[in-house]
Amino acid sequence: MDRSTRRRTPLSIMFVGLLLSSLVPGGTASAQEVPPRIVFTGSDDGVHIRVISADQAGDLVQLSPDAEPFVTINGGLAAFTRHHRRVVFASDVLIEEASTGERIHKVDDARYPLIFDGGTSLVFLPDNNGRDVPEDRDAFVNSVWYRDLVTGEEQKLAQLNDPDRHVVQLAASPDGQQVAFTEGNDSFLFVWNIWVSGIDGTGLARITDDDRSLYPSFGPDGQTLAFTYLNPSRRCSASLHLMDVDGANAHRLIAGTCDAVLLRPIWLDDQTLVVWRWERTDRGFNRPAGLLAVSAETGEVLEEVVDGPVHDFAVAREAGQVVFRMKNGRIGVHDFTTGDTFPVPGGRDFPFGHLHIDGSLELAI
Repeated sequence: MDRSTRRRTPLSIMFVGLLLSSLVPGGTASAQEVPPRIVFTGSDDGVHIRVISADQAGDLVQLSPDAEPFVTINGGLAAFTRHHRRVVFASDVLIEEASTGERIHKVDDARYPLIFDGGTSLVFLPDNNGRDVPEDRDAFVNSVWYRDLVTGEEQKLAQLNDPDRHVVQLAASPDGQQVAFTEGNDSFLFVWNIWVSGIDGTGLARITDDDRSLYPSFGPDGQTLAFTYLNPSRRCSASLHLMDVDGANAHRLIAGTCDAVLLRPIWLDDQTLVVWRWERTDRGFNRPAGLLAVSAETGEVLEEVVDGPVHDFAVAREAGQVVFRMKNGRIGVHDFTTGDTFPVPGGRDFPFGHLHIDGSLELAI
């Protein structure tokens, strides 16, 4: 079986294999080769990237130390940004076999990769070099690009016109045919709106214009987006909202408060969302306080998945799991089917950084 055919294996089959197989020490498959599921980064004397096997057995391979702390994994491939040492702010995206470190693809003038559709598709942003020369994708870093990793064909999906606003989050639809992103400014304007585009560059539309909407996540049906809405009248609060992918029927699912600021909703299944909860401190700041499972139909809080300062998290939809990283570096996986939570080794070795799990289609930048 060639590599392109293997990558198109349905994710449901991949996850059955992941649950039934394991890897022996050294990264050699004991029975059937199964790609790792979890990838995370950490900082010590540079950025370190680690990938973890299906049975949480441990570190399989350490990738490039010149990477940014944003990395994604899908279909057994890990995508990450590597900086050029001789050119300031220039970078490219490398895609490697997660179990071996073998390089499969290189995308020039790129950063913030989100790999999806079984490892066959990539959406990314241009690098931050900012040169106004023909070989530079975008001098202002405010465009979004798609690459078909099977054919190598690229497509620019969007070009924003305001140099003060940038793309700050990426999301892909479960069928791999659409991309959503947030146009925003986290530095001095503090405004955000959500856009949607087909991967072929058609259908580009800004679907919110309130300057308060961010963190889009496609529902399993591909027709509904969950997102965070920041309350303009109460700056300390943020609520969970839903809308159609064309922006219609936007409505609040559950209201946030200053003691329960609701950020970055991610669909677990067609009935459940996982939401990051932040709380107000005595000094007037918000801090991460845990993860909630929320009914997508009623807004009812179904479960407090994690209680404590969650630094980052990702959701594996077909596995029914959420992986989370605490402020102290500890990484855990919560299984919604069994209710069990088990640790992932290595998080404390290089705390902080970014965390991703196979099947999660969102990248928070």
